Amino acid sequence: MHNRLLEKIIIKKVGNMQPDKRLIICDRCKKTVPISSIRYVPVGKDTMIRVCSNCRQKGGDADKAAPAVSSKPAKPRVSYYCSRCKFKFKYDPESNATLRCPYCAKADKIKKDEGVSAEKILKEADE
Repeated sequence: MHNRLLEKIIIKKVGNMQPDKRLIICDRCKKTVPISSIRYVPVGKDTMIRVCSNCRQKGGDADKAAPAVSSKPAKPRVSYYCSRCKFKFKYDPESNATLRCPYCAKADKIKKDEGVSAEKILKEADE
């Protein structure tokens, strides 16, 4: 009996619910629309945008107005090798940072990495 009473109360509450009147901005057309017309559409690998029903009807789910990921020109990074701790790393010569090993933080035994061979390692060990 108690369960039937709860069912009737729940049915009455659901039947009298007001539509959601919250507003949100569509990421594609930048218009303020009811939140009920918004769907989230994936853009790229980890990003989602809000798209209203009008934009979805016009362009489908494919996002055409969202900014594309700009491919920055690759910075020339040079490979270096720390003979103190044997750590290989890359460094941007155009940066303001000093050239140090990111592992041991020393700068005294850093050399450009031109492919370390057994002969080079033995030669460094003798020094």
